[in-house]
Amino acid sequence: MLPENLLTRRAAILMRSFISGLMENWLFAPQSFDLKKEARAYVTILLEMYQLCPTLRASTVNGSP
Repeated sequence: MLPENLLTRRAAILMRSFISGLMENWLFAPQSFDLKKEARAYVTILLEMYQLCPTLRASTVNGSP
């Protein structure tokens, strides 16, 4: 589950950058990693960033993430 205070615009930009970079790397050098085999891991990594990264969270009233 994603945090309630997730900065969704920032998260969307991060997702697009993550996927674009991953695809660019794979298209440039497809032999460097098995995209089909590792795709689930990359999705998990992205979701973990959303769940755990404090800079992807809106500040609370007292100013802490």
